[in-house]
Amino acid sequence: MNPDNLARLRQGVYRLLGAGLAPPSADTIGHTIASIPVLEDLGLFDFAFSTPLVDYTEQLAAADLDQLVAAYMALFEVGVGGASCPPTESAWLANPHTGNVAVIHSDLRRTYLRYGLRPAGPLKDTIDHATVELDVMSSLCESEAVSLGAGRPIERARRNQREFLNVHLGRWIPGFARAVERTDRHPAYTALARSTHAYLVHDVELLAILGAGDDAGPQP
Repeated sequence: MNPDNLARLRQGVYRLLGAGLAPPSADTIGHTIASIPVLEDLGLFDFAFSTPLVDYTEQLAAADLDQLVAAYMALFEVGVGGASCPPTESAWLANPHTGNVAVIHSDLRRTYLRYGLRPAGPLKDTIDHATVELDVMSSLCESEAVSLGAGRPIERARRNQREFLNVHLGRWIPGFARAVERTDRHPAYTALARSTHAYLVHDVELLAILGAGDDAGPQP
């Protein structure tokens, strides 16, 4: 596959998954469904992760918005009894009695600053939210695509991607996704959890393969 198309595909998939873990609206649902043909043109169906991803978008297209909003709140929003599956890194990795939440947030702020990124959107202040972290990965893939288009080196962009997956997303999304699947409160969110987990597993493996090429030095 063309390296630029691959970077743009990865950018789009991360953005799609991040949007799915934000509060639902008619606009975001429409944009998510409309993104599949764009991703298809970039080579989506060359990869096994396309099957759960398309299943998610089909479930989303069939969903009633009011029911989707209710399921989102029950699953992800902290209420009187707490969220069933809070979509934040600190909820899964931190011990609130030892101050780990602050440590995770501080580390993320330094990491975003080092990457030259600033979270945006309605969830920007919840810097360890899945939507924010998935959007960060999307932005890192975009940086790779821009560098490719300009003929600049891409090793740093890929190194940042591997780091962010290994230190952050890859450490908590699998447990979070399994919890959403077990809860099975709404078929769209069950499919989204399955798709997100499958995609992260794929991308970790892909970056390991691409990293071997990065480390090999310039090719003739």
